[in-house]
Amino acid sequence: MCEETDDDNHVFINKDNIKYQNHLTKEEEIISWDNVYTKDENGERVPIKDVNQIIKNKNMSLKEKRIKDAINSILILLITALYVTLCALFMKKYRELGTPDSERIFVWSKFWVIFIAYPALSSLVDAIFKKKPKEFAYPVFLAFVYAVLGVYFGLWHPYWCIFVTIPLYYVIVNAFERKHDLYFEDKYGKEHSFVYKDHDYEFEYVSKKTDK
Repeated sequence: MCEETDDDNHVFINKDNIKYQNHLTKEEEIISWDNVYTKDENGERVPIKDVNQIIKNKNMSLKEKRIKDAINSILILLITALYVTLCALFMKKYRELGTPDSERIFVWSKFWVIFIAYPALSSLVDAIFKKKPKEFAYPVFLAFVYAVLGVYFGLWHPYWCIFVTIPLYYVIVNAFERKHDLYFEDKYGKEHSFVYKDHDYEFEYVSKKTDK
């Protein structure tokens, strides 16, 4: 991942170290995480000593992935079972009412909307496991809500306006995305700062001042 420093130079981040590149001279320098620090409320340096304690890889473990996959499998089975059950119940009801076969067959097309719920629910599971609200497929969720309102209640207008909330959702999510100011010095002793956003890694800063 590449981040820009305060002077438009580039920092390439990985778990082992960071690579600093001067945008003018293209000169590169490898910076150890041991030489990266943050600052407390008084502006004092707070060294990052153990990157394994500071950075937690947010990729799911094998166990978590299996649990997530199991939940998603159960979801699709439940949704399918709900679809078949509703169709069967309505077919029985229409048969008792003497509805012609040519009309009863359309029962199977009445509840297709249910399947739109699956990708929305599946993305919600991902968002919970990864602790990333961005993973939630909010537009798909709105499509499901809109389809329910339109197909079953005829409320197509003006409820299309709910899609206007999509940009608002992502603005709010981005506003709460954690950003971290980190600092390091290059080989010439010049301090650089860069902002690290929560993407694949999560930073937990040491709050206590360490002894020099």
